[in-house]
Amino acid sequence: MKTVSFVSRIICILVIFTLFVSIDGNRAEAAYTYQEKVNVDILNVRANAGTGYAIIGKLKKDQVVTVHDNRQGWSKIAFGQGYGWVSSQYLTNVTWTGYVNATTLNVRSTPSTTARILTQVGTGTAVTVQGKNGSWMKVYIPSKRITGWVHGDYISNKATSTASQPSTWTGYVNATTLNVRSAPSTTARILTQIGTGTAVTVQGKDGSWMKVYIPSKKVTGWVHSDYISNKASASAQVVLLHNTNLRRGPGTSYGIISVEPAGTSLTKIGQSNDWIQVRRKDGVTGWVAGWLVGSAQSSPLKGKTVLLDPGHGGIDGGASGRLYVEKRLNLSTALKLGSLLQQAGAKVIYTRSSDIYVSLNQRVAISNQSNADAFISIHYNSCTGVCSGIETFYYSMSKDSALARSIQNNLIKSTQLRDRGTKYGAYRVIRNNHRPAAMVELGFLSNPTEERLIGSTSHQKKAAQGIYNGLVEYLK
Repeated sequence: MKTVSFVSRIICILVIFTLFVSIDGNRAEAAYTYQEKVNVDILNVRANAGTGYAIIGKLKKDQVVTVHDNRQGWSKIAFGQGYGWVSSQYLTNVTWTGYVNATTLNVRSTPSTTARILTQVGTGTAVTVQGKNGSWMKVYIPSKRITGWVHGDYISNKATSTASQPSTWTGYVNATTLNVRSAPSTTARILTQIGTGTAVTVQGKDGSWMKVYIPSKKVTGWVHSDYISNKASASAQVVLLHNTNLRRGPGTSYGIISVEPAGTSLTKIGQSNDWIQVRRKDGVTGWVAGWLVGSAQSSPLKGKTVLLDPGHGGIDGGASGRLYVEKRLNLSTALKLGSLLQQAGAKVIYTRSSDIYVSLNQRVAISNQSNADAFISIHYNSCTGVCSGIETFYYSMSKDSALARSIQNNLIKSTQLRDRGTKYGAYRVIRNNHRPAAMVELGFLSNPTEERLIGSTSHQKKAAQGIYNGLVEYLK
């Protein structure tokens, strides 16, 4: 009985093994898709792998097909709205030459960012693209005699001309305030900040990020490439004082391209009577009414200090809904608001800019030492019943209430949520605060319908814009 049991196990193992190995012998079953070309005049497409199955179509010579699988000398191809099978012997593999467009590109053992790195290749390296798996490409690198996987975003079908792109070049900042980070990510640590016209030495690129050296600060870090130009700009920066239509021409009769929010910084590139031609940071150009803009120097926020306090953090998660934890939404909204304020020329201080715990006393101490023009504590709400809407708290009628009213009114205009009004609150971060202070509650995580809305990026942007508009109105 033991002998029979042992033989049975061996047979089972062999059967399972054959499921993963092609009997064809020339090609393993495809774990990815690749393209092949028909090498006969007419090729039958069948319903399954074998000549005994019905013919569901025909292919012509040199027709290119996408192969999804192989079985016993047959290839499964994309055909019509579904799949069909053709004899593999009548197909010829199609490859093409691609070129690396990243400074350093990892070549991995499988199509995954967690897979082992086999080697690295640089800008302009030629690769032979053999197949695809989602957004990944299987490539052979002749210069290294290695086959592996790379992300398709970093492979172009044309070689990049290096004659016009030196290894390093001088760029100029075209943003009012630009964060320089420790790594190519918006979550990476901010090393320093630089302003419009600052010269930087561009040393490399990773996707949409640039590695730069800032001679004036002797700092090397990463910045987003949208905010670096290859020419020093003599154009002035203008700031929108109100939500403004960006139009296709200098007049109200021209079509609207977009509605740009108050506080947006734009580059002035021309003028026609009372209309100003501007360029957005994404390169889109249009016209705005001159009476709706001011210079960065004339912004009510220019030179002001605003202290932003994202509530909770670290071990203190705050309120929780079914989908979101309050501490994360608080920080996300604060960072969006901070960006708007910095664009308008304000100095922004955060009590926390990452997921760390900061005590209430520490938050108050930071504010009292800052000499800030306004302190805003950002929160999302919760209750035991069915609640909805936005409310803003103040402690001192003389010191805080005007700030709270201005922020609350503009939050409701921006978000269109229920107005719960401004209220007295003896919360420590505003009670013990020597600076004008307000605490906002931007919606209820305990309300499933409202939670889905307030957790969205679009709502957080509207909330940030509402607080920004309130600060502009208050600081005028």
